[in-house]
Amino acid sequence: MKPWTFADACRAARARGWVLVRAHGSHYIFKKPGVPRNLPIPCHQGNLPAGLQRQIMRQLGMTPKDL
Repeated sequence: MKPWTFADACRAARARGWVLVRAHGSHYIFKKPGVPRNLPIPCHQGNLPAGLQRQIMRQLGMTPKDL
């Protein structure tokens, strides 16, 4: 699995219909119509930790094969 940066995670969210609703502190909050939960993505330098990347991918409905 290729490590993601913040920009990669935001790009993947937008490509799957998620919309940025606000930036709060060091997190960008995305929302998708029809989905009851928000998707927070931390805005940090460097790569996201592997566990956090997997969690974001799960919420986006992705698998490692989708990369």
